[in-house]
Amino acid sequence: MSRSYLLISRHTNILASPSPDLKIIAPSISGSIGIRQAQELIQWAYLKPYRQRSKCALVVRADQATTEAQNSLLKLLEEPPENTNLILIARRRTVLLPTIISRCQTVRWEKLSLEQQTNLLKTLHLPIPFFPSDKLSKELPPDKAEFLKILSEPKLVSAFRWIAAITSSKTRQEIIELLNQALVQLHHQKPLGQNLILLLDKIEKTKQLILKNANEKLALENLVLEIYARNSTQES
Repeated sequence: MSRSYLLISRHTNILASPSPDLKIIAPSISGSIGIRQAQELIQWAYLKPYRQRSKCALVVRADQATTEAQNSLLKLLEEPPENTNLILIARRRTVLLPTIISRCQTVRWEKLSLEQQTNLLKTLHLPIPFFPSDKLSKELPPDKAEFLKILSEPKLVSAFRWIAAITSSKTRQEIIELLNQALVQLHHQKPLGQNLILLLDKIEKTKQLILKNANEKLALENLVLEIYARNSTQES
């Protein structure tokens, strides 16, 4: 099933990374979303999903799209291709064309309950949490804080013991949530230096492996080993 959404939110940053099945359009250096970006989105929308059963396109700050760009998206929003969801994210509806608004299901993010937010993200196969600093981004509980510590400075023996304990007591979804929370917390660290960017990339790749049914224990152990090897190389 395919749908077009207009997501009204005060947030402008998202915790999602582009992938073959997730297209992200955002304002260019000029500060607007232009016709060329809209045309690229239209071409991508008619491709078949690459890895998952459905794919999703995000237009971030859709309220900064030019009138020409908005008009070019009307047909796509009215009849999205099979297995393709389109989400326009905007702070305000008033600057969007009425024809855009009428073709989308409007969702006011901050008015949704925590459960409603979670269910919507799961339906669209989007990361949880999706926005930094909202209901789904809370302080890490002890198990997640310990996981973040292990990722930052892994000590192999204690890290492997922790991984064995956590993978035997938590479900696959709970482990994915551990990785999502780690991504959220690390995204908030400043500055985003090269080491931190590489760590974020390794965590995201590990999460994708687990989503594809890789063994959770082996995936986490491999993640820790890669981080440990990199840290050891830098210290030598």
